[in-house]
Amino acid sequence: MLRNQHRYVAEASDRNGQRLGELVLAPDFTPAAEWSHLQGMRCGVLSALAHHGPGTVEPVYDENLGRPYIAGICVRFDEGAPSHKDPLIPWRYFQQCVEGSARRLVEDGTLRAGESFVYRICAFPARPDETTPTAVSETLVGETPVALTLDHATLTPRRVRADRMCEAAWNAADYPVFVHPEVLDEAAELARAAGDHETGGILVGHLLRDTVTREIHAEITAQIPATQAHAGSTHLRFTAETWSAVSDALALRKRNEIWLGWHHYHPFFCRKCEAAQQNRCTLSHPFFSRDDCELHRTVFDTAFSVALLLSDIGEPSFSYDWFGWRHGTVAARGCYLLKRDGGSKSIARANGGSTPAARVLSMSAKT
Repeated sequence: MLRNQHRYVAEASDRNGQRLGELVLAPDFTPAAEWSHLQGMRCGVLSALAHHGPGTVEPVYDENLGRPYIAGICVRFDEGAPSHKDPLIPWRYFQQCVEGSARRLVEDGTLRAGESFVYRICAFPARPDETTPTAVSETLVGETPVALTLDHATLTPRRVRADRMCEAAWNAADYPVFVHPEVLDEAAELARAAGDHETGGILVGHLLRDTVTREIHAEITAQIPATQAHAGSTHLRFTAETWSAVSDALALRKRNEIWLGWHHYHPFFCRKCEAAQQNRCTLSHPFFSRDDCELHRTVFDTAFSVALLLSDIGEPSFSYDWFGWRHGTVAARGCYLLKRDGGSKSIARANGGSTPAARVLSMSAKT
């Protein structure tokens, strides 16, 4: 059970500081709890579970603005040690929730579609008789959390024999992930065969704990093609048959691998456009769409899940970008690419990582 004893409100204003009103929010705190739980696992104060245990969401009030304005939230787990400092989830975690609630300002004429606004998040204690709005059920998935098997490995030698991918997206808050170059090769083969259609698959491997620092890291050892998925030029939908095929493949491999995420391919959407138009178009650059984020949220919701995006942007080789959970939201991240036997690098071009800028201040009819 994830407990929430506060109600959260966005105080909206126009760009000149004129108050527009308050937006009642129904945030989904599960991603924040999952990410916080992984951080506790990394430092050894929380058990290694596939999903978080019972805990409480608490606001962290802004030291400069004071109550009721918050700097963010934290999740305190019942299992955690009293001395453990729970990580801060910044107040921007509420962004998507605010964008959804802000539609009311357009509907009642307070804002025009496309008009900008600013906001701050406020937290108020809920009354005993008040139902605190949340986006999802607070019940933990499954009766008993599933324990994760963490193999022991030494982290430093792995870093030595690996190259950093997506350097511009590197962040110290992300847990280390290593990928074998053959995984990228196989994903690229699928992409080339798909042509102008999207394609993808499931990333599998092991979660490991460093024998010295106790840091948790992942090793992606293989990818399993999603041959049963529904794919088109602008979409990829996994099916029940996909999950069955992945489970069967893991059973046949007999390597005790687990799901660590997924990969998918974006074809060159702007192939028929003029060069000048391609430079201005966001579709001509690597991007993780809202549909991609939603799939990652609903299917790969464990905080250690990552996503690999292959993009054809009209260059000789594909662009390779990595995404994962950070502070409870999906963000571009880095990854370690293990060297091939003999030390040669993969042919993969490690891009700097790119995702559309989130619209914090703008509204449109399709938001």
